[in-house]
Amino acid sequence: MKDKEKILILYPGSHLAYSPSILNLYDCLLPYFEVTIVSLPPAIWSDQKVSDRNVSYIQYKKVSNVHFKLVYFFKKIFDSKWQLSYNDYVFIRYLNKTVSSEYTHVIAVDTSSLLATQLSTFKNQKVHFLSLEIYDKDQFLPCIDFSRIESILIQSKVRLEYYVKDRHQKYFIVPNAPIYKKLEKAENKLEDILYCGTVTDYFGFYSILNFLKTYQDYKLTVKGAVNKENRDKIALEYGDLLKENRLTIDSSYASEEDILDYIKNYKIGVCFYDIRYENINKFNYYTAPSGKLFKYLAAGIPVIVNNLIGLTEVLDRFQVGAVVNDLEPESIYKAILSINNNYEEWSANCMVAAQHYDFKKAIDVFIEDYK
Repeated sequence: MKDKEKILILYPGSHLAYSPSILNLYDCLLPYFEVTIVSLPPAIWSDQKVSDRNVSYIQYKKVSNVHFKLVYFFKKIFDSKWQLSYNDYVFIRYLNKTVSSEYTHVIAVDTSSLLATQLSTFKNQKVHFLSLEIYDKDQFLPCIDFSRIESILIQSKVRLEYYVKDRHQKYFIVPNAPIYKKLEKAENKLEDILYCGTVTDYFGFYSILNFLKTYQDYKLTVKGAVNKENRDKIALEYGDLLKENRLTIDSSYASEEDILDYIKNYKIGVCFYDIRYENINKFNYYTAPSGKLFKYLAAGIPVIVNNLIGLTEVLDRFQVGAVVNDLEPESIYKAILSINNNYEEWSANCMVAAQHYDFKKAIDVFIEDYK
């Protein structure tokens, strides 16, 4: 029997366990390839590691977040316009110790790991570029040789245009969505609103808590990571919601296989990007078809989103929820009423949308080209 070809996925983040697109990609590739993920170790938000897939976590000594002496060294050697962070250097060093010829395909996630391949022993090998995040004034982008990209995997054509412009580039549209599976319907849905993902004011979390303070008949469940700073803020400013059992925080880890069975027990999901914050008021968030949005749809629960093209284009195509123009309590309240008035129809539409955005269906087109 012929040995499987090897694929290397380079993930430059520290939260692999919470990156469903990478984990789903691994699972879809596995029947056809021998797959390895290279990732930085967990940090900051969670220490959760992925233990049920072939992951090589880069081990390195952590240093203070300063541009150390090697930055100058690299800038001088390559005459570059960018500044390499310590994590970038760690990736390049790791790749230089890896035998590139062992891997038939390399998938570099985001521009930092893409550039790392072009500065390492992989520099003579064309790689696939998987874009999850798009950064304003990306310091790496001008330094990337696009002729050395085999293909681009990206969430939408709007985001593709950011990279390719007038270039002719092979691409695959792959939404940041779950692998579709038919779920048994929850018999008794909880009335709670559900917030999935990292707790931060950037994603409208505190706007939802302010809604709870104004409309006291509603409850919220949080399923996601909460750091100490936010836990302290919640206890200090919203402790009454905890005492009244109107706010429940569940930070336990749920795998991609289990999260949809968890979500389906709730009635309404929320997915916001609060563009009043400067670091959210960017192209990346305006155009991001959020992973949490697709999770809600795959679990059959209608959603409330704010008016950003990456979120609303899904609701324009499939009537699966309500759009708010701001994050004020009254706007959220009216959105809930709208969903409740159309609940059965919109919930059914969620499952239609989930089949349309099925990650496996999208990535299978890529696999067929390269297996």
